[in-house]
Parts: sequence; C-alpha cells; structure tokens
Amino acid sequence: MQTAPTKQDRNSQSLFALTREYSPEPVIATIVRETGLSHEVARDQLEEVKRFMCLCAVNPDMRLATSRVLDEAWHAFILHTARYAGFCQEFLGSFVHHRPTDKPETESYERCLNLLARDFPDHRAEYWPPIRNRAADCDSGVCQGYCSCGTCEGG
Repeated sequence: MQTAPTKQDRNSQSLFALTREYSPEPVIATIVRETGLSHEVARDQLEEVKRFMCLCAVNPDMRLATSRVLDEAWHAFILHTARYAGFCQEFLGSFVHHRPTDKPETESYERCLNLLARDFPDHRAEYWPPIRNRAADCDSGVCQGYCSCGTCEGG
C-alpha cells in the first residue's frame, strides 16, 4: 500500500505519480455504462479526474470546478463509495468532497484550467474545453456550461 506524501512534500504532481497505477475496473465499467463511452475513453477520463482530485487535495481552500464531461466520470467514481474514500485516504491524504451548485462556476473552472496548465502541461485538453467568451458560442449547441455570457444552464 502506498501512502500520500507528507504535508511538506505534497504537490499535485507527486500525488498524481502515486495514482498512476490506480485504474479500478469497476469504476471504469460504471463510466462506460452511465455514459456509453468506450473503455479507453472512460479510462482516460478517470485519469483526468485523478488529476483534478490531486489539484483539489493540495489546494483545499481553493474552490475548483471540473468540466461537465469529467464531472460525470467523477460522479461514477463517487458511486463506488468505499473505493472513492479509500483512494482519497491512501493517495491524497484527505477526502475530496463534491460540492455541486445549481449554476456554472466559471471562475472556479478557470482557476482549475490555470492550475492544470501549470502543474499538468500534459493533461488531455479535449476533456477540458476552454471558457467561451461570447453568447454566440453558447448558441452553437456545444456549450460546456462555462462561459461568460451568463445564460448557461449547465455547470
């Protein structure tokens, strides 16, 4: 059993390095079942969720938000409560709570994108869409719920 780094050694990269081999098939199967995605895409999304959780663990006082597509994968992980709690304790050293809201969290998402770019330049950008800046972007039908137009219904 691996253990999370001590407080002084904690950073998102060191935590993520510990999680590299953690790829629970039951969680991936739930993502596949709930979303209809392929096994490979579900596994990739779980990897990005782990990056997000590492960012949350080392920045506990900072509100961060994940993308809508990754939020679905995170929900699938949370459904496996014992695995989720065990992962948090073993690899992150603390429980990462999900704090949903009823509106988009553009600032929290932008903060997360900035931390991802800094700490994980190799992250899978296709799962982290950029924040849209115009209402026309939302009208295109591909809105991810994070834009500055103020009319999004997602989050």
